[in-house]
Amino acid sequence: MIGVVAAGLLGGVKVGLGAGLIAGLHRYSLGGFTDFACGLSSVIAGLLAGLIHSKLKKQRIISVPVALFAGAAAEAIQMAVILGVARPFDLALALVQDIGVPMIVANGAGTAIFILIIQNVINEEERMGALQSQKALRIADRTINDLRQG
Repeated sequence: MIGVVAAGLLGGVKVGLGAGLIAGLHRYSLGGFTDFACGLSSVIAGLLAGLIHSKLKKQRIISVPVALFAGAAAEAIQMAVILGVARPFDLALALVQDIGVPMIVANGAGTAIFILIIQNVINEEERMGALQSQKALRIADRTINDLRQG
């Protein structure tokens, strides 16, 4: 679920929906009594994350709190879909009671950490570009007197 949510947050609705469809088909192919519910929730999560991206287009990078919320919300929606779709209901309820809170926390934190890593990579690239520009300007400043004299 982290990958689907991150794809939607970073790439928008089309990317989130695409990632959700791929992950959903994969999850459905694994079988089990939650196969359809988990597959469907992957698609919903990708769409949700893509919509969040659309609403926050002004921000160049998605913030960590937004990523934390999106990851946790996607997993909470998955738990609700499992309860609403998976049968037998008593098994679905037992599953959600066992894994609901840990999955919501883990996916929220995992999505936030993933976005934080992406932010750090982008910031490092910008810092390196600034250092290279500074170095080029320093060289130009040192050579300008020689260039003026011919």
